Amino acid sequence: MPAMPLPFRPNCQPTSLGPLPHTSAEAAWNTVLRHTPALPALPLLAGAAESPMALGYEAFPGVQQRATQVEVDRATALGALDQLYAAYLRGSGTGQALTLQALPRAQAPDQTPYRRARMLFGLVPGPLSLALTLVDTQDEPLGDSVELIDALAKHLFLRRAWLQRALGRLGRPTAIWVYEPHWALLGSPFNPQPAEVWLDAASQTLQDAGPRALWIADLATPEALLLLPPLDLIGAPLPAPAQAPALAPLVRQLLERQVAIGWGIVPASLEGLRQTSAGRLAARFDAWVRALDEAGIAAHALLGASLIMPEDTLDHLPPDAAERALALTAELAAIIRHSYGVE
Repeated sequence: MPAMPLPFRPNCQPTSLGPLPHTSAEAAWNTVLRHTPALPALPLLAGAAESPMALGYEAFPGVQQRATQVEVDRATALGALDQLYAAYLRGSGTGQALTLQALPRAQAPDQTPYRRARMLFGLVPGPLSLALTLVDTQDEPLGDSVELIDALAKHLFLRRAWLQRALGRLGRPTAIWVYEPHWALLGSPFNPQPAEVWLDAASQTLQDAGPRALWIADLATPEALLLLPPLDLIGAPLPAPAQAPALAPLVRQLLERQVAIGWGIVPASLEGLRQTSAGRLAARFDAWVRALDEAGIAAHALLGASLIMPEDTLDHLPPDAAERALALTAELAAIIRHSYGVE
């Protein structure tokens, strides 16, 4: 199989998306580095009011913090578009710096605790999920305005580019996930815009600024994914084996394009964590690999391009449950690598 565009071979190594329930940056980093030292993700501290969506709407023109929700004043947002577009064309702009408690300061590469990391990951929300989450002062979603969707996409590109540079100062390769938990709405009749609008927005957010990494809630829209700019990494919850025949063409094209695939398999819920074990998850992953093999996807090619992950962010869990999810991710990855002889 040709070398992957990423600076490492995935080979079913463990990683995660980053958001955690912790209040302490030190405790969060200790948890991440204990279980995913080769591919650590920058923790977002939910206990300190950090969240993926907050990374997106912070510093967007017209944002107003209300008691129960975040609103956007449309007139203010639309009035600031010229300034935003100019920043987008430059590739940087004022007001794009993020205040994140776990974001380390630059250190000498040989002194940082991340010196053995093959890659550092960060995360920003995607334009579809953010536009369908934010509302204006009349409680209407910003997703009903093509102009504001376009503005959000450019704003998120600038956020992603800033975070890429900030993590890059640690001296390790970096990639920023574009996180789209509402991607399944792309083809929904309740979506206020046609798919082309969202694909254009996602393309703007994903362009340039280092490796292109996209996390989606499911793989239910395979044709749309192939219309995006060339991806380096895609992540999604692990499908059921019965979906293998329908998804095999997408997986084959991703592998042919040398796209790494993060399979979200470790539960991100308390109930799911109570009911599972690394052995059960390994059997589930093996069933997926066998189903794809029967559909014509060679196991060795799939395993070489795969990462093992939780099925979503872990920020809504108690800290001990989030640590268990990361521990299970590492244990599961070790079982898979040993079972298949993956180095």
